[in-house]
Amino acid sequence: MSELAPLIEDLAFILVLAGIVTIFCKKFNQPLVLGYILAGFFASPHFNLLPNVVDTANITVWSDIGVIFILFNLGLDFNFAKIKSIGGTALIAAVTELTGITLLGYACARLLGWQPIDSFFAGAMLTMSSTAVVSKTFEELGLLKERFTQFTFGILVLEDISGIIMMVMLSTIAAAGAAISGTEMLGSIGELAFFLIICFVCGIFFLPTFFRKVSRYLTSETLLIFSLGLCLSMVVLATKMGFSSALGAFLMGSLLSGTAFTETTKKLLTPVKDLFSGIFFVSVGMMVDPALIIKYALPIAVLTAALIIGKIIFSSLGVLLAGKDLQTALRCGFSLTQLGEITFIVASIGAALKVTSDFLYPVFVAVSVISIFLTPSILRHADKISGWLLRNLPARLLRLLPQPDEAPASDEQRSAWKELLQSYFTRLTVFCVILSFLAYLGQSKLLPYCHRLFDGYTADIIAAVILLLCMGPFLMAVMFQRVAHTDLIASLWFQKPANHLPIFLLLFIKIAVGLFFILSVFTSILGFSKFIAFAAACILAKFIYSSEYFVERYLQIEAQFMINLNAKTLAAQKKHAANHPAWLDEQLHVKRYRVAATSLCGGKSLKELNLHRRYNVFVLEIQNGSQILPIPSGSAAIYAGSQLLLTGTPRQLQNFELAIQSYDMQILPLATDNQQTLHQFLADPKHGSTSYFCYAMPIDRHSPLCGSTLKKSSYLGKVNCLALGLERGNYTHLNPDASFIFQKGDILWIIGTQEMMNQLFISETI
Repeated sequence: MSELAPLIEDLAFILVLAGIVTIFCKKFNQPLVLGYILAGFFASPHFNLLPNVVDTANITVWSDIGVIFILFNLGLDFNFAKIKSIGGTALIAAVTELTGITLLGYACARLLGWQPIDSFFAGAMLTMSSTAVVSKTFEELGLLKERFTQFTFGILVLEDISGIIMMVMLSTIAAAGAAISGTEMLGSIGELAFFLIICFVCGIFFLPTFFRKVSRYLTSETLLIFSLGLCLSMVVLATKMGFSSALGAFLMGSLLSGTAFTETTKKLLTPVKDLFSGIFFVSVGMMVDPALIIKYALPIAVLTAALIIGKIIFSSLGVLLAGKDLQTALRCGFSLTQLGEITFIVASIGAALKVTSDFLYPVFVAVSVISIFLTPSILRHADKISGWLLRNLPARLLRLLPQPDEAPASDEQRSAWKELLQSYFTRLTVFCVILSFLAYLGQSKLLPYCHRLFDGYTADIIAAVILLLCMGPFLMAVMFQRVAHTDLIASLWFQKPANHLPIFLLLFIKIAVGLFFILSVFTSILGFSKFIAFAAACILAKFIYSSEYFVERYLQIEAQFMINLNAKTLAAQKKHAANHPAWLDEQLHVKRYRVAATSLCGGKSLKELNLHRRYNVFVLEIQNGSQILPIPSGSAAIYAGSQLLLTGTPRQLQNFELAIQSYDMQILPLATDNQQTLHQFLADPKHGSTSYFCYAMPIDRHSPLCGSTLKKSSYLGKVNCLALGLERGNYTHLNPDASFIFQKGDILWIIGTQEMMNQLFISETI
């Protein structure tokens, strides 16, 4: 106990002093962060009017823990779906601001005579605003529900991510010393991207699922302990991989942000985070040296002015470029005129690693304190300045600026090519990283293990087979189009012939990437020659394409991943639609078509036309004169003059119409029949003499579909019903693949006539 006495004495003094100073900050409406920094300064050796802490080593350890909890809490606030929804605006604004501020800060630092490395990090550190200060200021001014705040928080998240990248750059520069090259820097960023993608994919797939499985056993105490344990485990992993502890904490927080316990975890973590983050800011204040501040008064003044003016100009310009109005842009710009906690962390890492000069840390602490102190008053003047500008800017210039509530054209008319390429390259990158990771594990772990158990070439064969089985679902997803953005490709394919070559090229790249990974297994593990390996890879690719096993495994993985990734958004949508009797059928539309007398489709069966497989539309009804065939089987034929009732999403129906025009199939949409949702169609008594019913069928452990697929089970085929969609938890999957494996708790949406439903209910009760 005697060994702990000095630490406890110093800690008690710091906490009491911090409590007193923060009370005064609260009284005068100043951010608590400012109070902690002032308390640290009062307790430092640089302030002699009070007892001070001479041995700061223990406080530094506590402050390092505070950094971890600050970044962990930031990660818990990181919402992938929310960032994606405002991503365009936030990304454009953040890139504009980061570029402009970095160049401005670099130029100012160089004019002050600083070294290039100090100037670069000075400019980069000026870009990082304080999420805590902005949130608190918005709350105190009653602005949290204003429209501009969501864009501001989106920019703040991207600034935090840029700060994480800076930490990696500092570690790389420190490790390489003066010999650092651009190639090494890019390599480090590539390693970071690889590490993030693997952790992200594995974490999103496993963590929310695990939390759901053990939710009944989690108390507040165990949830807090387990969450902190996961956080520190990722910190250990990140540091062992050569990255900063802050990166690991932020990453684990972002992974846990998708679980159902996010809000509870944040509430439980708040006292712990407040304690350690408070000590961190106290340690920041202890680094403030008045002598250095006086010595560097000019740089502090210059950088403070560059920060405030640059943030207002470049942040506002970025939001304007994203299509928002002038008032929204200025309010975002004025909100970001302070330096935040990430700046302190980056500056302290730079100083500890001897990458940046020692004076950089106290200079930026001073700039941060001044800017934080000025933030509330600056934000209060945003509306006055925007109003003055609106009154005094030339009318011609005002007409060029976006107006309030005016959506940019790019938001209203998203290019199908843009959507396809974004989805294509995102999926391709993720799958390549997963396959590379599996290949690495196969070479470095699995192969040596097999050689310890088996002799010679037998071990190589066993290792190759196990590795290919693990890679199979992802190889199938990479190479073949059965499970990825088929609607987008069909839409572009039928729009114009000029799209055919680029689509062929994209498909060729996917197949080539998949073959490359198969070839690497055959050549590196089995030692095949390139010619034999290529032939074997083509044969294996054909097997993977026709294998239902790999399709089933991948569909299971993808469904679980999407459920976990969108858990928050899906839960909110489900809650919003809780009183709605049937909301899946509002995502589908119905439309009637007539087969022309000259159509080449006349006399062909639905199995021959294969409309569902080719265009993802369902045939609900065929009308041949007075004869009506509801939910027709594959053997049902259509003739000249037949009417088809189809259902699908608006895009699927549009693709179908583009296809029949492209192939001159002479199947014409009925102009007098307006496209309506399936829900509206079922509720309309005028739709015909046949009564259709949409039924949400729960899958329990006694269901014939549980653990099976539509292809393997003849359950629905016996009554001729159509499977429209699937609900798993809060996740909805329209038009499930025939190889999708159903699980206990799923809800299958089916449609059929009254007679079909009666037969289904009878078969369920027998």
